[in-house]
Amino acid sequence: MSEIISKSEWSPIRLLEKNELALGGINGNMNEQAKALGNRTLFLKDQITEISNYLGQDSTQEAFHIIESTIPRFSADCWTIDGPRSMSFCLVGEAEDAFDVYFTSRRQNDFAAAIFFSEDQAMHPYLAYETKGDFRNCTLSFSIDTSGDVPAIDNEHLGLVMTIIVNDDSETGQSPYYLRLANLADPVTLTATHADITIDWNTVVSGYEQNIPFPKEDIHRIFIGCLTHGFNAELSDPLERPQQGELHVSKIRCTGSNSTYKRKSLSIPQHTLGMCTGYDDSYNVNPARLIKNCYDLGYRGFINHYCGMSHFYDSRWDIEQQRFIVRRGPGDDQFDSYLNREATIWHTHFARAAHKHFMKMIFSISYEIYSEAAELSWTQRDWDNNYAYTGYEPPSYLLSPCIPEAMNWLQQVFIEFAGILNNEGHTPYMQVGEPWWWINPNDKPCIYDYPTKVKFNNETGLYAPEIADRMSDVSGATEQEYLLFLQEELGNSVRRIRAVVRDYYPKAQVSTLFFLPSILGEGSGIASIMNYPIEHYRYPNLDFIQTETYDWLIVGEFNKALRGFTSAIDELGYPADLVHYLAGFVPDNFLGKLVNPEYDLINDGPKVWQAIMGSAYLGKEYNVAKQYIWAYNQIMRDGLVVLPEDTLKRFWLADKAYMSQTRQSEITGTPIPGLPVNPTRPPKPETPNYPA
Repeated sequence: MSEIISKSEWSPIRLLEKNELALGGINGNMNEQAKALGNRTLFLKDQITEISNYLGQDSTQEAFHIIESTIPRFSADCWTIDGPRSMSFCLVGEAEDAFDVYFTSRRQNDFAAAIFFSEDQAMHPYLAYETKGDFRNCTLSFSIDTSGDVPAIDNEHLGLVMTIIVNDDSETGQSPYYLRLANLADPVTLTATHADITIDWNTVVSGYEQNIPFPKEDIHRIFIGCLTHGFNAELSDPLERPQQGELHVSKIRCTGSNSTYKRKSLSIPQHTLGMCTGYDDSYNVNPARLIKNCYDLGYRGFINHYCGMSHFYDSRWDIEQQRFIVRRGPGDDQFDSYLNREATIWHTHFARAAHKHFMKMIFSISYEIYSEAAELSWTQRDWDNNYAYTGYEPPSYLLSPCIPEAMNWLQQVFIEFAGILNNEGHTPYMQVGEPWWWINPNDKPCIYDYPTKVKFNNETGLYAPEIADRMSDVSGATEQEYLLFLQEELGNSVRRIRAVVRDYYPKAQVSTLFFLPSILGEGSGIASIMNYPIEHYRYPNLDFIQTETYDWLIVGEFNKALRGFTSAIDELGYPADLVHYLAGFVPDNFLGKLVNPEYDLINDGPKVWQAIMGSAYLGKEYNVAKQYIWAYNQIMRDGLVVLPEDTLKRFWLADKAYMSQTRQSEITGTPIPGLPVNPTRPPKPETPNYPA
């Protein structure tokens, strides 16, 4: 049953921050009209799409509508998965009553879980299901099949268990209870690999002997454990070899007087903005739900997807280093591929769902790699041989463009990701994400790894000079020659990736993404030379170009942000229809304070959204291929809704409308200090380029 309710009649549910799940944490606490449009219509100029949408809408509309449906609880696409970093895992599936789980264990205590939360975690308020922790008067049934290196379902010690986390008055605020699923299976159909499960929440009791009652009126989450034969909760030693398992849940049914809940959805027509997504932020969700959410919010055409730096690679235990390491090269016969199985499966389903929704995919891979699995000899170093590290904890490291083994690994990763897109019917659009010589948080440039210094000496006869920090005086001839050498090596590394990908997939389109505030800002210093290989990035050396200006928009510097368009069009010579602009993102408090120490998400977040949307509105003048919002998780967090009839002049954050920051008088609330009243546009805006 579905009904339409006005947005103004509904008060959004409270959003929760996403829980990070680890072993201890687990136990402790088509649209038919769109189909009819066809592929080509969706890829016409964004401006034409916007005009047609505008003419077809009631321009006096004051709000949008929320679709509210009453459906059975435990929706298959809303289950998630999580586990420790030593594992790889995914949860996929498009059926309404089924999902599939794939997982690989590398340590003895590796334990993942397929999870259903009573409250939709970190979800857009108008795409979320109803919060319902009372499980009484409800019966859940499903079938489950297992395969791979997994114990029998009815194994006495390692058989399948569902854990129930109940909110209570205990010291931690939550208590776990355990259901041995073999006890709840139909004995006639129960085998080592198959079970038909029925859970009557009114009568079910926990414990191996089914003798521990537990409260059912305030359940926080339930989850099914995913482990392999080698599981030992007491030991973290690496397994002799990785073990893989599969868990297939089907025929999910829910009956009883409390067996349904309300689920909200939207059906926003296509607007001009594109969506950015990231695997490191979405590895735990069903990719089919992610794509549907993008579609329902009006994001069509291109999706820009960052494949991440911490979840996609395969790794094996290295005895000498006593840690898991990525594949070193084609001769490393411990591996079948550079990507782990689960990342390949997840991205395959992601690309498949996008193709069904007539979306194009851009896969982005950067020079970053998670420190825990990085081959350390591949990394950039500062003068004192410290690693190039980011602000994450643990940090990621940066691969050196001058180390052939590192670049070969990166090229092979590009090839495998491009293959996923190709196999699912896409033209492989690939982005070399933010390639740069890193400057550490202490301002020390990481341009002194040994292979880089040796290569410079071999080519010039000179020794790499010490450049103390980003803003050092580099007017000397040796300093200038070294910086130009670094610029050349960086540019060559990007173009080699393009050449390798196109050797495998001749129709592939390869871009780079460069971050203008770090390259062209007043404080860029040496980065403006070594990290801006303009001749290598100039059209047509790349197939398209992508730019971003986040930091400038966070502090409201519109004039600078518009260089995201003019640098690509005027300096690099790209036709406007080959320019993609990432308009920005609204940081959380941790990241926001790195740009502005006074930043506060609750007070300043809407202002940053106003700046982002205002920049996108002004950016329409350049008629670029696509402008994107970074990213999916921030849109979900803040409840952003963009309507095509508003032509980027207005937007919604949950139940509140805001005007985009184009003139100070149009602001809802107090503008960001120092924001230009009416920023002047750089000269030579691109003339419209409508298709004939």
